[in-house]
Amino acid sequence: MDLKLCHVLVTATSYGKTDDRLFTELEGQVGKVVYNTTGKPLPAAEVARLLPGMDGYIAGLDVINRQALATADRLKVIARYGVGVDNIDLAAASERGIRVTNTPGANSISVAELTVGLILSLARKIPESAAAARTGGWPRTTGLSLEGKTVGLLGLGLAGRDYDLRSLARRCAVDSLLQLQGKDQHESRGGSSPAPAVGASSQFPHLAGGQLHDAQPDLPLPLVAGK
Repeated sequence: MDLKLCHVLVTATSYGKTDDRLFTELEGQVGKVVYNTTGKPLPAAEVARLLPGMDGYIAGLDVINRQALATADRLKVIARYGVGVDNIDLAAASERGIRVTNTPGANSISVAELTVGLILSLARKIPESAAAARTGGWPRTTGLSLEGKTVGLLGLGLAGRDYDLRSLARRCAVDSLLQLQGKDQHESRGGSSPAPAVGASSQFPHLAGGQLHDAQPDLPLPLVAGK
């Protein structure tokens, strides 16, 4: 099959959100791509309206039932952009000779990271503190330390295996920033001499997601930086 003659429908709302190359690579491979511009999963009627003339379908959480597939005159494959296929009428797809695939593990790390975030949020009472701060309060809450605790995992699928904190940490490139108050502190951490005086912003210009500000930008700080 000549891919340049193929038309593909993409409805997954997270498709290409973190990597624009998904758009350019797909558009470079096939003849035409139609995207879901609503920002939300599509109902069956809307899927049915878009499917005529489509050879491939990269699907999100749309309702892909028998009604939706009734208009799929050329469709050969539905590729679920995720793990579950419970939103797809597999019997109806099979009757029409449409192959259904999924992407196991595609979001397992994201789910594991969210789990870590939720555990820390509950343990440290972050939602309560954030809500109080928005109303002008600054409560002195007592959180729960995770050190020495046992974390129970119900199920060891891909997300469960990726939950392990050490595993998640190994996937990150770590830049450490330590301001020293004197040579004694530096040597207590295994160093031989204080690091040269540099500004924090100049030390980490590549940090993603924000900008690092020195407390006193014009005053060099003695730092130890490493990876």
